[in-house]
Amino acid sequence: MLFEERVLFSPTVPEAVNQLLQEAVAASHANQARAEKLFIEANALDSRCLQTYFALYKFYFHVKRFSRC
Repeated sequence: MLFEERVLFSPTVPEAVNQLLQEAVAASHANQARAEKLFIEANALDSRCLQTYFALYKFYFHVKRFSRC
């Protein structure tokens, strides 16, 4: 693993999805547009992975974009 895990997602999350989610979490404060893009990319990579939906929901809630939740 070449990145620091900021959030512990399910151990069943595929590695590539986890990496995108970790990058998104890291970017979420400094670059919200990049974070959103990474969350959406993670979801597109594995749309059956519940953690991608949950992470995107939490991001939208945190940045007060409630209509997107």
